[in-house]
Amino acid sequence: MQDLLWLRGRSAQLSKGLATFDRNYEDPKVILEAVMLQTLLLRFMKGYISAQEIADWANLVECSEDLEYEAAYAEQIDTIVQALANSEINNPIDKDLCTEFLTWLENKCLKANVDEIAIKSEILRLCILVKSEQIDLINACRTIVFLGNQLQSSNLELLLPFKGVASECDAYPTSTSNHLFSRDYVEKSTIEMKVYVGEVRASVLEACDIVINEYSRSQH
Repeated sequence: MQDLLWLRGRSAQLSKGLATFDRNYEDPKVILEAVMLQTLLLRFMKGYISAQEIADWANLVECSEDLEYEAAYAEQIDTIVQALANSEINNPIDKDLCTEFLTWLENKCLKANVDEIAIKSEILRLCILVKSEQIDLINACRTIVFLGNQLQSSNLELLLPFKGVASECDAYPTSTSNHLFSRDYVEKSTIEMKVYVGEVRASVLEACDIVINEYSRSQH
């Protein structure tokens, strides 16, 4: 359920997990906190996730009977979730709408480190996607390094394995720069990258496990 609240994977994958979630009805419901919503909106503003991913997330949240909203901000959270879930009927999800929602939340409950939480949430999601082979490993390492460079906190040594992979692949073209190189060079690079990924996959997956464990604990 925490993976859904923090949007740590693909919406279709999270939907399957939600369908099999078995809560003991004697236990309290899981709480959607305001900071989780703030983090989600910030990740969209930074371009980490798409409007469709936010809409899918909101629909899953709105339909879940196992959730309730943080009591102090329940009215604000409910209004925003409904607006995001029904964006095709209401206003489309764009930066203006998310800025409006963030401003409203900032006046009520903004945490000082919410920007860092948003970055760590995206790094965490990338690690989960790497482990489930839903994202290219080298591109994920490059993105994790880019995000890690924006963090102000300590413990950045957690990201050193990703930095090593990204550094080793500096000479290889990215999906957006392939057109700048000859076809032969791109094909040669693709083969070399596949071999390299096979060599480093185990160590990257181990690094992903460490990050997932560390960042998940900090979000509970």
